[in-house]
Amino acid sequence: LDTFRGFYSAFMKCVEEHGAQPPPSFDSFLADYAENLLRSYVPGGVDSFRFWRRCWSIYVDAGEVGRPIPGMAELVERLKAEGRQVIVATGRELESSLVRREMEAAGVPDVDAVHSLGDLGRGTKLDLLRVVIEAHGIIPRLAAYVTDTPRDVETGVAVGFNSIGFASWTKRFPRVPVASTASDVYEIIKRLDAER
Repeated sequence: LDTFRGFYSAFMKCVEEHGAQPPPSFDSFLADYAENLLRSYVPGGVDSFRFWRRCWSIYVDAGEVGRPIPGMAELVERLKAEGRQVIVATGRELESSLVRREMEAAGVPDVDAVHSLGDLGRGTKLDLLRVVIEAHGIIPRLAAYVTDTPRDVETGVAVGFNSIGFASWTKRFPRVPVASTASDVYEIIKRLDAER
């Protein structure tokens, strides 16, 4: 799901609620996200996890639903029909049940599992990916990890995944294949299969 527009609105409210200065524009928001994951907007003395949880809570309370990325629902169905596991691992500081509910509202087909930082209660994306690997018995070198965040690509590589950068808002993904469409993702996965 593309959640950036909806989350931007929630983030602006969250930042103002905490008495901080919000970014001047959506483009500034994206640029800061790319450079430092918006860390500069977490007010000093405020627990980072609680801050981000509050931002995501505003998003949920506003009834925001991410926009499905064209072709991804069909891609999920295709991969599942091929007998592949499709697992969502999101850095959202909310419980995965809320993420799954949003996916259903957006028309995303049922995936095998959803994991989120909210389930961990604390931690990093690296911690989350390690939990996913352990929980599902994944052999990382045999799995593809698709993300639209350059830092998450690096995290996927760090645990041994075949990371694929999805260019929904940036194309800056060093040293990994980059997909611009759901069809591109499928072609990269097939190419990875052939290289094994």
